[in-house]
Parts: sequence; C-alpha cells; structure tokens
Amino acid sequence: MHYRAIKKEKLFIQNNKEGVMYLMIKDNNQQFIINESSKLIIEMMLESTDTDEVLSKVAAMYDGVDLEKLRQDINDISCLLNTFGIIIKEDLEAESLTNVSVVNEDEYKVIEKFIGENIDRNELNFASNASYYTAINIRSKIMNNVEYYYKYVDKDGAIKGVFSAAPNINSSTVNITSIILKSDIQRMHAVDILKDSLDFIKNTMINKVNKLRVTISFSEEEIPRAFIDFLEQSGFVIEAVLEKERNDENTFFYSIIY
Repeated sequence: MHYRAIKKEKLFIQNNKEGVMYLMIKDNNQQFIINESSKLIIEMMLESTDTDEVLSKVAAMYDGVDLEKLRQDINDISCLLNTFGIIIKEDLEAESLTNVSVVNEDEYKVIEKFIGENIDRNELNFASNASYYTAINIRSKIMNNVEYYYKYVDKDGAIKGVFSAAPNINSSTVNITSIILKSDIQRMHAVDILKDSLDFIKNTMINKVNKLRVTISFSEEEIPRAFIDFLEQSGFVIEAVLEKERNDENTFFYSIIY
C-alpha cells in the first residue's frame, strides 16, 4: 500500500515510570499501549511511503519472523494511523474515506450538547443518563483510556450519531458503551450509520479485535424490542445470558464475532 505521512507532529511515543510504552495522539488525547516491534513499525512508516518497503526492512531485522503476522501488524498500524489522520492512503486520497471520525478535544462541548438534545428522543439509543455525558467527563474518560468517543456526520457536517467504546487494552473484545442517534434518524438509515461506525471503531483499536459487544440488562416484562431488533439488523447475535444478574433483570451479551 502506498501512502503519505502528512501529520507526524500529531503523535509521539513515551514511556512511563513503569516502563510501559504509549503511542499518544495529540488532537484527542488518546493513547495506546504498544511494544517495541510496534514502535519500530510506526517509526519506519513515518519515514516511508510504502508498507511493502516497511515489511522488508522490519523482516530483515528479525530472524525467522512470521511474515504474515508481520504483514497483519503493519496493516493494523497503518489503519490506525490513517484513522487519526497521521497518514493518508494515496489510492483513496481523492475520496471521502468515511463519515465517521474520532471526537477531538475541541468538540467535547458540541458532543455534550448533541447528546443532551437527543439521548431520550430515539428508541434506538443505548446510553447512560444524560448527566454522564458532560464535556469534562468525556475528556476524563478519553484521557484515562476508559472510553473513546466517535461521531458520524452527514455530507454537510451535521452530527447524526455519537458512539463510545471501551478500548480492548487487555482483551480482544471491544465493548460498545453508547449509541446515541439524532432524534429523526429512521431504522434503516440507523443500521447503516451503526455498521459504518462499528467498522471505524474496530480499526481504531491497536490490539486485535475479535468481538464487538453490547451488554444490556432488562426484565422479561420490559424487553426493549426496537433496540434489540436494531442490534440484530446491524449484525449482532446473542452470545450469552446471565439470569437475574441485576436484581430481577437478566443481562444479555450481544456480539459481532469476527
């Protein structure tokens, strides 16, 4: 794949006092734990324009390396760097890659306002109380790697949906923690928005993603049928049920398994 590094200054790599290495994205305060080989790939990608060249150079430094595993690692990192605007794929440069993007620091207030106006106005929404989604709390969750936030916009730049996900730092499962759609979004359009957003979220995770999961609890008398149908139309299947997990409510794990 041919690409160009366009905003190298947006990222940096640092070690904490315990020796853990982080990739830091400046625009939105997101950080990812990485290892030495990931650090090497990132540094080489920023100095190259071709993933095949990066593959050859890294492979030459490690005897007996699994080339397919290395190729997948390079592909995952290139997707991450492309997602955050660090590189741009040359063959896609002229196209609008996606309507989905990571929420940046200067957008926290906008996201708080959107959620406040729409959280209780669409039966397809899945979220905590509105008071949870303050600009300060959103920033704190992102800074502490608890939740990452994403927005879906239309061709005019109007927000149509906001999503949050808990990063899979020590797991291959990403938990989708919020789905908040604009009040006038209809079911079929909502399915397309969610599918596109989930694909984007999956590609922002530096660790391999085997599952995307929504965890929801409800009683047999209060089944949120519209939301469950929405999940199933978007590709989720029921993976497990924990009976009476929360008082008289059962807890359901709905997952997309890759």
